[in-house]
Amino acid sequence: MPLWFPKVAFADSSLSVAQLMYKIDLYILNPLIKLGFVVALVYFFWGVVMYLKDRNNGSILGGEKGKDSSHILWGLLGLLIMVSAFGIMSAIKNILGSDVATP
Repeated sequence: MPLWFPKVAFADSSLSVAQLMYKIDLYILNPLIKLGFVVALVYFFWGVVMYLKDRNNGSILGGEKGKDSSHILWGLLGLLIMVSAFGIMSAIKNILGSDVATP
């Protein structure tokens, strides 16, 4: 463990800052990033389905002509952001050495 991570005491056991960061990443950040990824994926596929329906059957649900393609674009942008978030989190964990498994 690097010297710049002091020990932090919690009730019965001591927990290093690296282990605390690992737990925060495991139980809070990763589920939020995965939820954002799922939302962006659903939004993207919703835009694809609406685009295909609009293309084949005319206007469905009273939508505008170019709105479905913007759903596809924003869904792809959301997916790109979520993939980037995973990459950034991995880089931070590697730099700080917080990929320490908790005992």
